[in-house]
Amino acid sequence: MNSNQYGNLLRALEVERDCRTLLLTPTLETLDTPLSGLSSGHLTKPICRDSLYDELLALIHGIRTGHREDTPVSIPERNQVKAPRILAVDDNEANLKLVMTLLQDCKINAEGASSGFEALTKARKKPFDLVFMDLQMPGMDGVEATARIRDLDSDTHYTPIIALTAHALADEQERLSQQGFDGYMPKPISSRQLNELVREYTGYDCKASGTSFKISEIRDTGRILRPSNRRIQQDCMSIGESIQLAAGKADLAEELFSMLLEQLHSDAPKIQALWDEGNHEELLECIHKLHGATRYCGVPELRAAANRFETALKCKAADREILKDQLTCAIDRLQNWSEQTDWQSLFREQQRQPEAY
Repeated sequence: MNSNQYGNLLRALEVERDCRTLLLTPTLETLDTPLSGLSSGHLTKPICRDSLYDELLALIHGIRTGHREDTPVSIPERNQVKAPRILAVDDNEANLKLVMTLLQDCKINAEGASSGFEALTKARKKPFDLVFMDLQMPGMDGVEATARIRDLDSDTHYTPIIALTAHALADEQERLSQQGFDGYMPKPISSRQLNELVREYTGYDCKASGTSFKISEIRDTGRILRPSNRRIQQDCMSIGESIQLAAGKADLAEELFSMLLEQLHSDAPKIQALWDEGNHEELLECIHKLHGATRYCGVPELRAAANRFETALKCKAADREILKDQLTCAIDRLQNWSEQTDWQSLFREQQRQPEAY
């Protein structure tokens, strides 16, 4: 069958027959096709038993488990390697804040930059031991900033640069290497991967700094389930997931959620205006930033809606307007929830009970 036939089959199963489907693909490349937006679940081959079990449990019973995550361990020994100088670059304020918080918790001398120009300015003033570079930024993007930082390298100093990317596509690793990157880290940021990359490129062990934290790895392949025709719609907000994504820090989770609400206040009318103008290029940039912000908050419905609409815009899918309307509804639901709920108290209650996470 061709892609259109597969799409019709998935649509018939998911919508007409209210049957969950699990998409199995060799790579994550289908995240950029309409097929991934139609299926309820998505796994990449080779299939691991635990991943398959978790996905089936979610599809059949609506239960998301976290047993695949290892228990974080704090190592009491002192770190023998001097804390490195690390630069984090991201134009999304929430993304940058989370990375900076995790690095600072490791007793690392970290600096942040919100644009490629700012990153280059900081790199010219002093060398860094490692750089985390977002790829998509207005003005000077991550690729150009990396190329210019490479020009600053000398025989006595080389700056490892790690790309921060939303999709870890199969062919993207080679392309990033050709563009001057030493590695990549997929969003949302995983504390385990962050620790491993810092240790690999600087020799500094974050765990040995005495800090014990963990961010659950939530990927778009584990998207929120499409509400069943026979079941009530799922909640639009999860306090627990927000805290997990903020490294178990309730105060940071509250601040990131507040930043998202502030962003939605300006994004909601902007999305509709750009759509009405037919300015899909600027609309895609707006949705990409919104999707990035949702990755660090417990807003599964909005995250999934933003992901589907972003994918549809990239592929110029025929159902873009439907997906745009779904995103608008998800924004409205979250804003209504925030107005009708004392969510600050919910976060602060969890802050007084950190052992729950």
